[in-house]
Formats: sequence, structure tokens, C-alpha cells
Amino acid sequence: MIFVLVMLFAPTGIGGIVQYHLRRRHDLDWARLTGPYALGALGGVLVAAGVVLVTESVAILFGEQYAVLRRNLGGGFPPYQAFGFSWSPTSPLTWILPAALVAAGLSVIARVRGPIAEIWASSRLEKPEASAEAPMATETEA
Repeated sequence: MIFVLVMLFAPTGIGGIVQYHLRRRHDLDWARLTGPYALGALGGVLVAAGVVLVTESVAILFGEQYAVLRRNLGGGFPPYQAFGFSWSPTSPLTWILPAALVAAGLSVIARVRGPIAEIWASSRLEKPEASAEAPMATETEA
């Protein structure tokens, strides 16, 4: 899923985005970009946390150790330990929490995408000799 998203919004990959920023580092208004980039990074961390939590939960539930535990207890779905917490596979919280993390992260990313695109566009207007290529697709392109 992460690979598809990177290819969709950053066809040159993460390294290509970093390289593009390094080439344009003198043209960009870093004071204005710092806040939106930090919020975008927070959104990325929230999405990653939700995906990792679901992935780890599914790996545990379909793992051999959990199957042995279920057999020893006579069936049912006993709680399991992950990330220092006890999770119940039948509890809605176990599945709603990661979904909420992913939704919140995607919402944050969507909200900062516009301001980031505006800052990039204004840097292109101020520096007409700057390259016309963009590090990410704009809303009209997506």
C-alpha cells in the first residue's frame, strides 16, 4: 500500500523528492514550508502507526504461537501482547484504533497538501528560471 501511494504521488520515489528539494533549496521559502512539512510528517507517522498496528495484529493472529495458544485454551480468541499493550481480537477498539490513526493521518496529509502546493507555486512565480517540475502531483493532476 505504501509503495502504491509513493508511486502515485512521487513517481521518482522518496529519493527523487529529496534530490529535487536539494536542487531547489535556495529557491524555496523554508520558513513557510517548515510548518506544513512537519504536519505532513505527523500525518505520515499516524498512517504508518495504523498500518503497522494492523499488520502486527494480523501477523500475531495468524501466527503459529497464537494457534497453539488457542488450542491449549480450548478455542476462542485470547488477548495478545503487542507494543506493550494487551489487545483483544474481538474488541472493536483493536480494529477501530488503527483505522482512526490511518484516517487522521490521511486527513492531516490532505489538509497540508494545498498549502504546500501554494508555497511551491509561489516560489516558482518568484523565480521564473526555476525548474517547472513538481515534487508531488497537484490536486488537478491527481
